[in-house]
Parts: sequence; structure tokens; C-alpha cells
Amino acid sequence: MPIRALRAALATAAIAGSALTMTVTPAQATEACKTLNAPGGGSATMCKSWFSVGGGYYDGEWWSEGPVPTKVALKVIEDGWQHSAAFSDSYHHRKVVQLKLCYTLTGQCGTPW
Repeated sequence: MPIRALRAALATAAIAGSALTMTVTPAQATEACKTLNAPGGGSATMCKSWFSVGGGYYDGEWWSEGPVPTKVALKVIEDGWQHSAAFSDSYHHRKVVQLKLCYTLTGQCGTPW
């Protein structure tokens, strides 16, 4: 369950007074944000969250925090496989997930995070 969805479910359950049964608790999830740069194209703050699913693998999600400049694209590197991606998405059963911003007019990309 994505972290934002998990928080919403916990808030809903707390308000309704019901009990939730989950395999992931907020204490198990980690979240971080960082401002990434697209050389010549600006910057955007990207966030990602993750939690262990065992065996060195993780589930999680990424999203932009605030506006994203036009002409900037997101590349995601999942376990060494790079692909274009939406600015908000999730991943499952991955060991390493990195994000980088690229300026579409030049194709130049910033440092992966």
C-alpha cells in the first residue's frame, strides 16, 4: 500500500474508530525528499518512500512536491533498468530505485538520487 494511501487509511480508521490489519506500519516506512536538477531546465523537489518486503527488496512510491518546470522529464532507474516515468508512481519488489530529472530540449540529465 503506498505510504500516502496508508496514512489516509489510518486517519480514516482513527476517525471511524475501526481497527485496521496491515502488514506495514508507519514506523516501518521511510520517506525522503530532495531537490533534483535538470541541467539547463530547472529543478523540482522529488520525494520517495519505501519499506522492506524482505530479502533486500522494497516497495514504495515517488512523487513531486510542488511544481515541475516545463520541458523537464523524469527518468527512473529500477535495479539498473532506466525508463521514463510519471512524476507520481509506485514500485514493487525492487532493490534500488533512483530518480533523475532531464531537460528534454538537450537530453541532459542530473545526478541520480
